[in-house]
Amino acid sequence: MRADPEARLGAYHGACACGTVRFFVRADPASSAPCICAKCRGMGLRIVSAARGDFRLLTGQGELTEPISGARTPHHFFCARCGEAAFGFPDGPGGTRVSVNRALLDRGDPDAVDMLAEDAP
Repeated sequence: MRADPEARLGAYHGACACGTVRFFVRADPASSAPCICAKCRGMGLRIVSAARGDFRLLTGQGELTEPISGARTPHHFFCARCGEAAFGFPDGPGGTRVSVNRALLDRGDPDAVDMLAEDAP
């Protein structure tokens, strides 16, 4: 019997290092994967994918840098103040998915995120 993927989703708030960019997402942090772009791969960034409808940018819209894009690069947005990678659109700005920097979820404490994900019903 296959587990319902929706059952693993948790509700998380995320924020960049300086707190300018804040967002809300329903996602499964246990399903994180390395980002495929060269810049993020070099930083060891892990992303969590979510449905576009399960993501809301709460603050910082005017403080986002231009996205980095290329043939094999998702559209990424970084905080213009602290430079931290916040989120991106792996299938383009009009797509159905969003990827968020896993380290930013619930104040960037990956252990707390793992603990919350494991405790979720």
